[in-house]
Amino acid sequence: MQLEKPTNTPTPFRIITFNIRYDCAPSAREPHELPFSDRLPLILQTLYFHTLTTPTFVCLQEALHHQLVAVRDGLKELHQTTSWRHLGTGREDGKEEGEFNPILYREDQWRLVEYEQKWLSPTPEKPSFGWNAACKRVFVRGLFAAESGRRVTVVNTHFDHVSEKAREKEAGMMLQVLEKARDGNSDVVVLTGDLNSRVDQKAYQLLSGNGSLVKDARRLARVRIGNEITFTGFERKKEDRERIDYVFIGGKGNWEARSYLVASNGWDEGGLMSDHRPVIVDVQINGN
Repeated sequence: MQLEKPTNTPTPFRIITFNIRYDCAPSAREPHELPFSDRLPLILQTLYFHTLTTPTFVCLQEALHHQLVAVRDGLKELHQTTSWRHLGTGREDGKEEGEFNPILYREDQWRLVEYEQKWLSPTPEKPSFGWNAACKRVFVRGLFAAESGRRVTVVNTHFDHVSEKAREKEAGMMLQVLEKARDGNSDVVVLTGDLNSRVDQKAYQLLSGNGSLVKDARRLARVRIGNEITFTGFERKKEDRERIDYVFIGGKGNWEARSYLVASNGWDEGGLMSDHRPVIVDVQINGN
């Protein structure tokens, strides 16, 4: 991809964050949960539709290695291009074991400038648990350059589902990562993920408060459509539904959040492709 110095040409891009639900053993499935092999076609159709027209970063949570490969290679086949790549490794061993928080992108649309994955713990350089968390947790960060020369930092994560203390510490760690990205050469900084935190809870409030350089895209977007709730469960019980999946945006460039969508996770026949809904945000970096 030919890169230029930053131009005044608008640079639109799309962010998708989607917890696709890990491919668990049949004995561990929730009531009404379909096997991943049945859910995959709708996941691919949804991602293909929403990546057709705009350069897109697809940020997943709970993807095991074979699920990540199936999604990445499925997008290659549907788009008829081999340019789909991903960042991130398994959280258990830093290789292929455990869940991934990958960032998928097309290398014919973005050049990767920097990449890192670290664990959300006091020992971030190695696979580790942090602050009484039930699971090892990671973040993946990529700095990308568009053909226009504009640069975007994308950070994808998944906070702990049990320990509130862990979520608060994880949010504080993300603030440090975002501040470092802002001080670098990024026009826009994006944080995505399943935070397991409602808007009235501490982790969300830390990331969206006055001390944070990013803001909730739902509040920033000119247009909001679709649902508000992002976690539905497979039984769709009203009392289980929560908004816990987010896109946060900030940065020193001249940009705008143009639209925000929480898309459907089901189809008429009654099956769900995940217990979460995908969150889709359109951003544009404007000329100076």
